[in-house]
Amino acid sequence: MQLHDKPESAECMIVLGSRDDRVALLATELLTKHTYEHVLITGGVAHTQDMLHAMWGEVAEAEHFASVMRQNGYQGELLLEKEARNTGENAAFSYKLLESKGIRPRSLLLVTKPYMERRAKATFEKQWPDQGVTLHVTSQATSFNDYLAMNNQLIQ
Repeated sequence: MQLHDKPESAECMIVLGSRDDRVALLATELLTKHTYEHVLITGGVAHTQDMLHAMWGEVAEAEHFASVMRQNGYQGELLLEKEARNTGENAAFSYKLLESKGIRPRSLLLVTKPYMERRAKATFEKQWPDQGVTLHVTSQATSFNDYLAMNNQLIQ
């Protein structure tokens, strides 16, 4: 499910929320290596009735990821989209938030989980209203089996 896009600078980094803090940690690391004019974290309170429910309770994924990024040294501006509950809403609500601030980026870097790269890119390509935007996606470089093994260690 990984596309192996090379992470690079973009006008806007969009960090897709989830219960996996490693996404926020990767975003923080990339911010030290590349230039992003805007950083947006998207994610509300999702999966309230299933096994993907976040361990931190009823705090929006975007707020939690912002806290993780701050604790790990990122001090720049963060735009928080706190309502999205799925990838389609991540795209639609992120676009609306950026548009409300007069921001129309021509290049995006999506930061997500390894098994979400293809879905994230396909969804943003379909849902993002601006045609011609350059869209890249990245995630933690790991195999699916290693990713699952790390998840098991994190939840024990």
